[in-house]
Amino acid sequence: MPTIKKIDHIGIVVSNLQEAIERYKNLLFQGPPHMEFFEPAKIELAFFDIGGVSIELLAPTAPTGDLWAFLKERGGGLHHICYQVDDIHGVLESLKAQGFKLLDEKPRPGSRHSQIAFVNPVSASGVLTEYCQFPQT
Repeated sequence: MPTIKKIDHIGIVVSNLQEAIERYKNLLFQGPPHMEFFEPAKIELAFFDIGGVSIELLAPTAPTGDLWAFLKERGGGLHHICYQVDDIHGVLESLKAQGFKLLDEKPRPGSRHSQIAFVNPVSASGVLTEYCQFPQT
């Protein structure tokens, strides 16, 4: 049976990553230890580590995709919560067997060399839920 290791991150959509980084530096009393551009989704990311859980700022860089639509519709804000798991394939199989609506039937590449998959918010009390698994080291 798959196991949730921890809450990995909480995703927040922003319109301007540099402005948001400055704001969150003041809110969190630290800078982001990790930033990256994730080409497949055309998003800039910044991660702030708070006691082993990251605050992930996501800024779309092209007027396409779900994050761009979220930003235009809502003006940014809380987007998703992500749980780190030890067996993302097992998680998806288990959720599917229980009748959860999945946005990803199989894992796909994510930031920080992870594999990710999302659950439809309809199945999770209105919360967009992500699972991630990192390569074994």
